[in-house]
Amino acid sequence: MGAKKKQEGGGSGKKDAGDDSGEKLYRAYRKNLSELGLTIPRKLEEKFSEIRDEKNPGILSDIVIWDEIGPLGVRAISEALKDTQYPHLRNIRFWKANTEDDGVRSLCGYLKQCPSVLCLEFVECNITALGCEFLSKVLMPSNPNSLMSIKLDHNPIGNLGISNLSKGLCMNPVMKSLSLCFCHIDEHGARSLMEILIFQNSGLEELDLQGNILHGEGVCIVFHGMQINKAMTKLNLSDNQFGEEKTVIEALLNMLRHNETLNILDMRYNGFYDTGAQAICEGLKNNGQGRLNSTLTQLLLSQSKVSEEMLDELNKTISAGKGKRGKKGKKGKKKG
Repeated sequence: MGAKKKQEGGGSGKKDAGDDSGEKLYRAYRKNLSELGLTIPRKLEEKFSEIRDEKNPGILSDIVIWDEIGPLGVRAISEALKDTQYPHLRNIRFWKANTEDDGVRSLCGYLKQCPSVLCLEFVECNITALGCEFLSKVLMPSNPNSLMSIKLDHNPIGNLGISNLSKGLCMNPVMKSLSLCFCHIDEHGARSLMEILIFQNSGLEELDLQGNILHGEGVCIVFHGMQINKAMTKLNLSDNQFGEEKTVIEALLNMLRHNETLNILDMRYNGFYDTGAQAICEGLKNNGQGRLNSTLTQLLLSQSKVSEEMLDELNKTISAGKGKRGKKGKKGKKKG
């Protein structure tokens, strides 16, 4: 129990006897830093001190850096990881580290050689479409990798960036969670999102698109992709500058008639008011003889714009539709 807590909190775990990979990594990293005239981030130095403890040595499973180390700083740790073929790393998180695209390029060299990382985050690191191109090559099925979660929030990747990412993700069955909040993606990038969603072997369960600018046109394209998707359970479209246009509500209802996996749909901080919520309720009540998404549990709209009474009615309609479909399904099976 103690070893597990230490691994979760400090990024280090118990090391097998005779495993000197941590020591080799540390020496290679310090050598690279010296050659580049850089210093080691304080938190990372503390983690290395933990795993190099002679009495209780461990392994480095997590790297979390929120110092502004720049692309050269990423290069120093990435090349050390690659040169030592370090096998124990599971999570890599750079937050406001100014890694830029060159930093992504350096890390991808390690990811291709040692596919052990499960979670990768570059949050507010000045990554553009070029960095997404490097990541996409790692995500291709031709490269063995275990990446299950990627977060690129607050980077100006834009439409070209999501287009580059989709080239790898539209054929990737491993990815479970993708977060692209505030990434400057508009309706012209929605087609690339749809290509990711319609991949028949996709394992993607959570997609977070908060704070982009998809507008009604882009949201409709995403809803179209969700009609075909067979894995998504949570979709966040909050703060995407769309509203209760007829085309959006029709696309939403049509998606709910076909999709059978979605649990949570977040549409808060958009232009939905009581009128739009009422239109959704009426559409659900008349939704093809009860053919409502049987897994949907939450459809979130802004409480500051939609009245509490209307939100209650929406929740009741969703619950009633699920029950109606369940009864029809049982009846059909019994009859057959």
